[in-house]
This record gives sequence, structure tokens and C-alpha cells, in this order.
Amino acid sequence: MAKAIDLFSADELRILSEYKPQYMLSGHTHGGQLSFFGFAPILPPRSGKYVSGWYQNNAIFLYVSRGLGISILPIRIGSVPEIAYFEWVLKS
Repeated sequence: MAKAIDLFSADELRILSEYKPQYMLSGHTHGGQLSFFGFAPILPPRSGKYVSGWYQNNAIFLYVSRGLGISILPIRIGSVPEIAYFEWVLKS
């Protein structure tokens, strides 16, 4: 399960500010498993406001995957499973 970026401790935030990452990839939230026109009425514990996709929190871009499976409920409605694929290009 993804730990929401806004739940980091003071020590974790200090480390983030030291390294200044531009992107953060987070674990999956199942997209809430039930999603109606982009609104997920039930979110996994500790996911905060993050359901799926890209978010910008201060200077860090955060990506939260919907993942593949299910958790408590044995169904997924309106939340298409995904495997996120990122291709990083380094400039020389």
C-alpha cells in the first residue's frame, strides 16, 4: 500500500528536501476498486487523497498506480487495472 506523501514524518521530509527528487512513484491503491465517473467513494487506509494517476505536491510529481488486484471487496467497478510503465531518458 502506498504511504501518502503528506503523511511523511519530519525526518522523512528532511531526507526528501536534502535529495530534492523530482518524481516519486507510489504503490497501488486499486484506484479505490469502486469508481464512478472518476470519483472513488471508498479509499484504502492511509492513501489520503491519492487514488490514481499524477499529482503535484510542492516540487515533487507523484504517480499512484491503480495496480492489478483487489483487496477487501472481490470486485473492481470503474477502476481499470494497470501496470504502469515508465521510460526514463537521461540526457548526456
